[in-house]
Amino acid sequence: MSTSFELEIPSEVRPQEWKEAFASHEDAASPGEGADLDLDSLEVGAPLLPEGQGAPSYPPTDLSSEPLGLDGSPDGSGDAPRFPEFPGDGAELTVSELAFSGESDTGRLLEAPQHARRRLEALAVEGRTAAELRRALAEQRRALAEERAQVAEELRTLHLRIQHAVDGAVASARANLDREREDLARDRAHLERDREALEADREQFESDRLALKELADALTAHREALEQEIRERLAAEAAAAKAALEAELAGARRKLAKAKKRIAKLSRHLSESERTRVSTASGLEPAATETPRGRLRAREGSRTSSEPASRSARRSGRAGKARGASEASSKAKARPRAPKRRRRRLG
Repeated sequence: MSTSFELEIPSEVRPQEWKEAFASHEDAASPGEGADLDLDSLEVGAPLLPEGQGAPSYPPTDLSSEPLGLDGSPDGSGDAPRFPEFPGDGAELTVSELAFSGESDTGRLLEAPQHARRRLEALAVEGRTAAELRRALAEQRRALAEERAQVAEELRTLHLRIQHAVDGAVASARANLDREREDLARDRAHLERDREALEADREQFESDRLALKELADALTAHREALEQEIRERLAAEAAAAKAALEAELAGARRKLAKAKKRIAKLSRHLSESERTRVSTASGLEPAATETPRGRLRAREGSRTSSEPASRSARRSGRAGKARGASEASSKAKARPRAPKRRRRRLG
C-alpha cells in the first residue's frame, strides 16, 4: 500500500512573516542551524504555512559587492532583481517529488520528512539572508534619510545664506539707487537754477545789446552831426580867413602902392640933392651924373670923400629900417591869426 502526502510551500514569503509562522518549530538555535521540525502535527495535503505566506526564493547575496538603491534595486531604478525559484511551479512541494527509491512505501515516507527538513533549513537560511538584506536596506535607508536631512539642512542653510546675501545686495542696490536718485534730483535742481540764471543772463545780455545798439546809433548820429558842424565851422572859418587875408592883401597892396609912390618921390628928391652934392664935390658936369653909372660913381665918391654925407646916409638908412620894422609889427598885430588845424579821428 502506498501512501503519499503533499507539502504546499508558497513561492513568496516575507522574512518577518516566515519567522513568526515557524517560531513554534524553532528551538534556541536560529533557523538553518540544526533546529528539528516536528512533522507529526502536519496533515496530509495541508500547507506548511498559512495561505499567502511562503519562504522567499532569494539565494544568499553579498551586500559588500553589490550596491543597493533606496528601493532594493542595485541602481535605484526600482527594478529589484528576481531570483530563480525552486523546481516546478514554485507553489507546491509534494512527497512524491521529495521521495527516494526504496523497497517499500514506508521507507519512502520516512525519507521524505528528512529531505523536506533539509529544504526547510535551506529556506530558513535564505530567509535569514533576506532579513539581513532587509536590515542592510533599512540601514541604508536610514543613512540616506540622515544624508537627505543633512543635505536638506545644508540646502536650507545655503538658501538662508543666499537669501540673506540677496537681501543684502538688494538693500545695498536700493540704497545706492536712492542715493543716486537723490544726487540726480540735486543735480536736476542745480541744472534748473543754472538754466534760470542763464536765461536771466541771456535776457540781460539781450537788453544790454539793444541798449548798446541804441547807444551806437546815437553816437553815430552825434558823430555825423559833429562832423557836419566841424565842416561847416571850418568852411566858415576858412571863408572868414580868406576874406580877412584878401582884405589884408588889398590893404597891403594899397600900402605898397603908397610906399612905392613915396619911395619914388623920395628917390627923386634924393637923386636931385645927391646930384647937386656930387657935382659940387667932384667938379663933374651935371650931365655926367645923369647916367646910372655916373650916379653910382658919384654916390661912392661922395661917401668916401665927405664924412657928413656918409653919416646922413647911415642915419637915413637906420630911420628907414626902423620905419619898416614898425610897419611890419603893426601889420602883424592887425592881421588875424589863422586857426590851427588839428586832425581828429572820426568814427
